[in-house]
Amino acid sequence: MMLRNKVLILINHYIPGYKYGGPIRSIQAIKSKLKNYIDFKIFTTDRDFGDKVPFESIEANTWNNEKNNDTYYFNGNLLRYFSFIIKESKKYNFIYLNSFFNPLFSISIVILKYIGLIRRQIILAPRGEFNLGALDIKSGKKRFFITMVKSINLYKGVRWHATTQEELMSIKSIFGINVEVYLAEGMSPKEVNRSLALNSKVKGKLNLVFLARISKIKNLDFLLKTLLIVDDSKEINLTVYGPIENLEYWKESQLLINEIHRTKPLIKVLYEGEVDYIYVDSIISRFDFYILPTLGENFGQSIADAFSVGLPVITSNKTPWTNLKNDGVGWDLPLNSLIFKDVLEECVNMSNEQYFEMQNNCLNYAEKFLNNEVLLNKYLKLFKE
Repeated sequence: MMLRNKVLILINHYIPGYKYGGPIRSIQAIKSKLKNYIDFKIFTTDRDFGDKVPFESIEANTWNNEKNNDTYYFNGNLLRYFSFIIKESKKYNFIYLNSFFNPLFSISIVILKYIGLIRRQIILAPRGEFNLGALDIKSGKKRFFITMVKSINLYKGVRWHATTQEELMSIKSIFGINVEVYLAEGMSPKEVNRSLALNSKVKGKLNLVFLARISKIKNLDFLLKTLLIVDDSKEINLTVYGPIENLEYWKESQLLINEIHRTKPLIKVLYEGEVDYIYVDSIISRFDFYILPTLGENFGQSIADAFSVGLPVITSNKTPWTNLKNDGVGWDLPLNSLIFKDVLEECVNMSNEQYFEMQNNCLNYAEKFLNNEVLLNKYLKLFKE
């Protein structure tokens, strides 16, 4: 009998955390959908993104196996960290990294491999960090680091995991056309939930939900500026959920919200704070559309969440979700406020009959991408020696 491959996944934050967003869902999906073929174990920290206190429900520095979680929540100094990783890595066929720029959970591991203290194959998923929108944030430091590691060939022998064709081309353009890159698009851990797709829409009103980290990459300020140019007769409610990652950016967004409330009497913007992932489906299903004018996503787990409960999506053309209008499930638009404005005004005027058709389209669309055997086989090849 052929032995199953064993993979150690390193990720900064994991369940029961939720503030780290999409990468957590990607790992949940990989683990749940490939569990019959590959043995996965996860190494992470003992707290959620941005938190100073650890989870209460886990035990640190030991393997937690409740509900087949197989996760090690680390809390300790650097010496203990490196000692554990070097020793533990010997038990696996692959070490799977979920960032390029993270110092502790990616760069240091590649260095350990480079100097021979780790001998296992490394697979690295940049998780959209090479997208132009992401690279433009603190671009000087990032491009300097890339130049430096290329000069010493630090990433020689690394197997890359790209989730879009654009990401694949970015990796090859940075590290050379001969590097080993596997294309396996993003997966979602979700199942279709038709029972939540019962929302009706009132013609002449629009209820939007934005659920994402409050950070530049998610582009909330663009949405707020767009609302400022919407026709004064349009009634729109926007509810914003998500952890505040960048306080200065949020302060700028608050100024825009105040301007909207001052000049647009029929438009209301409400910030409702963070949401534990277990409540996401029930919350977003109350709205008419999910909106995310992102500067770049390598997958977009929140978009998958929306479709799984029959929620149409308005997003930018900076994600893998394309041709949404042709499929009758939403819009993927260039980042032009006038174009977004026109779509929002169209959605305000949409009848319940038109909306009901879009809901059904979304559920059928979700069924196809959530049960994709071709994609499963791509991941099996990614983790094949």
